[in-house]
Amino acid sequence: MIRIMAFERNNAMPKLNNIRLSFVWVDTIPGLLDGAAPAAELAWLGRRGDFVYEFDRRQQPYPIGDALDMPWRPPDSGRGFWRHYFEDKRPAAVNGNQAWKNLAPLREDVSRSSPDGEAFTEMRVSALYFPHGMALVLTLNLRDLALDLMAATKRAMTLRHDQVLTLADEPGKRYSLDVLGNTIRDRLRGTHFAGLASHAGRDQPFSVVTVLEAADVDPLAAVVDGDETHRALEAMTGWNPHFEAVDLANAPIAKARVERRTSKGLDSDLFYARKSGVAIWLPRELDRGPKGRTALSCFHNNLLHGTVQTRSLAEFVHWTRREAAKGVALSNAVTKRVQRAETLIAMIKAGKYVTYRSRCLALQIAQALPDG
Repeated sequence: MIRIMAFERNNAMPKLNNIRLSFVWVDTIPGLLDGAAPAAELAWLGRRGDFVYEFDRRQQPYPIGDALDMPWRPPDSGRGFWRHYFEDKRPAAVNGNQAWKNLAPLREDVSRSSPDGEAFTEMRVSALYFPHGMALVLTLNLRDLALDLMAATKRAMTLRHDQVLTLADEPGKRYSLDVLGNTIRDRLRGTHFAGLASHAGRDQPFSVVTVLEAADVDPLAAVVDGDETHRALEAMTGWNPHFEAVDLANAPIAKARVERRTSKGLDSDLFYARKSGVAIWLPRELDRGPKGRTALSCFHNNLLHGTVQTRSLAEFVHWTRREAAKGVALSNAVTKRVQRAETLIAMIKAGKYVTYRSRCLALQIAQALPDG
């Protein structure tokens, strides 16, 4: 009887019930460090004394209550990432000097909506402001789906490419993800960084996708080259709108698999990474029900925060290297900050115990800075 049940389960088609899609854009704004536009609303981000003061005011048990807050407070807190990023220090104990040293950001919750009758159940938009730039994070939660792999992938593809997203202050206007991301970034730059040049990162937006709940998933079944799970993961990292016609022989799992540092030896565990995104497929957690959903949600948030921080640092380093290659003289303020960024990147890439360790982040660094 047990064998029959196992056989039936192994051959059932998975139904995806809960997916989280997060998209990240980063911009380098070196003029913050150079004092290029002192009248800009957030010009103080690039001044150490002012940054430390403003950070510490918001870190208090009873923060000042304006738009800017700690990056690790709900929603999507990512406390696990930040604790390790600050060398096993509780985020609530981090002070402004430590945040400045590690080029940490402050966060603004830009928008949160739960539309009726749409292709998603919730959209959250956050902006993170660094001493050297800005990042935008747009997260879409898709709950109560009960869709097979291909149908769920089509839903995700619709959200990535079609004009289905709206802003609360423009309910009648629909945007594609790319246009919405650029529209919000333009608004934030105009509001907070007027007069400062901004340099967009490459391969944007970068996505982090996690299946949080699914039914009829065998926790021990490995993804096989060419099967539907492979096609879904390739689609939700490469974002080819014609994903159903993609020849998966040209995108083997072996080239996308990222081995976990804490692997439990299960071939069914799969971190699937491409240049434009990473997808998390962990059947053993999906099999645990609510406990697995909680674990996967935390994992998604930690990887998302790590992605934002890592990509922001890497793009800052890339910009300075590009300017130096053109013979542009960099200011002392920029040079000091980018040297610290390079140190932090090297620690993350090497997987040093004192910081957050993730081979997904190490891979992103290698892609962003192939020359080290």
